[in-house]
Amino acid sequence: MNNSIAVPFPYNSPCAEGLFDELYYWDTYFLNRGLLKDQLFEQAKNNILDISYLISKYGFMPNANRLDMINRSQPPFFISMVIDYYNNTLDKSIFQSVIKSMNLEMEFWIKNRTVYIDNSLAFQYRSHALDEHYIYMAKEYRERVKKIIDENEDDLIIGKNVLAECESGWDFSTRFNQRILNYLPIDLNSMMYFNLTSLDQINRHFDYQSNYDYKDIAFNLLKILNNKCYKDGIYYDYDFVNNKISPIISMASFYPFKFNIYNDKKAFNYLYNKLIHQYGLSTTEKEDEHNYQWGYPNMWPCLMLIAFDGAINIKDDKKAIDIAKLYINTVDKEFARSNKLWEKYDVNIGTRSILNEYSETEMLGWTAGSYVAMYDYLKELNQ
Repeated sequence: MNNSIAVPFPYNSPCAEGLFDELYYWDTYFLNRGLLKDQLFEQAKNNILDISYLISKYGFMPNANRLDMINRSQPPFFISMVIDYYNNTLDKSIFQSVIKSMNLEMEFWIKNRTVYIDNSLAFQYRSHALDEHYIYMAKEYRERVKKIIDENEDDLIIGKNVLAECESGWDFSTRFNQRILNYLPIDLNSMMYFNLTSLDQINRHFDYQSNYDYKDIAFNLLKILNNKCYKDGIYYDYDFVNNKISPIISMASFYPFKFNIYNDKKAFNYLYNKLIHQYGLSTTEKEDEHNYQWGYPNMWPCLMLIAFDGAINIKDDKKAIDIAKLYINTVDKEFARSNKLWEKYDVNIGTRSILNEYSETEMLGWTAGSYVAMYDYLKELNQ
């Protein structure tokens, strides 16, 4: 049976060939950043319209245009994609083309991915699969990661947490200690604050009537982030079940800088110094035990671009230059060795990652898109 879902326009897949050759959600945001810098506007728009089509079809953007991936979404970058497209083309018609799907997606996250914290809404990653799929995912996770908190843990509980981590894109990491359903992820909630405030403005401009007061939800969400996720200058993931901040310092804490929640340069530099290594920013701090690919010692191109964007937003040109040069030099070093771009890299040896939870992936998607975005910035500054 053909597992792919047809879309109306040509799309870009994350991989040159092999493992990931469908339209993947958050990968496409980083892909589009490169397309826009290269002035390939029509193809960037094709990707946006395909995502809009899938949102209209399912009420949300699936993980990818695959039938086995409609039980979850991925980090909701759609509104950012649309805004980026407009900022690069000044084509206002894009908003009119996709405003309904932007609102549909927002309603999905509000209805299906929220919890009440202090009588206000905050967001978390989840999924909507059948029980048998959760049990299957739990068994696969046991085999792949070989590290379970409690060997007697119910497979249904494990599977629900596993699939929620898949929706986060960080499959898998130490951020949530295999309990992502207990957490408010700082990356997601920073992004949703931006989505809510941006869509409120877009709707007002185009006189579109939404079913929710996005401005009010965003106002209360920001209070939650400041009251629950913030500690000693850094925003962290928050375990609302146990009422405590995650002890894990990770690249996710760059998202508040990326999405204009926070602009403290001292805090940015503190975070940078916690994660910097010879060949990049590590996904998480170094730990005594690490066997997750979304952690030390891996550098993920998408997260390097998030940190880069954060430095730009807080007007720290020196840090933006440092991040861009570090990333480009590492990608160039490995490209000279293997003649390929890769999904992720090792911050200690500067080669493609040696810590993987699936087969090594040749990546011409977010690796290239992030490269082009940072390269273009350095070129403009004659760096």
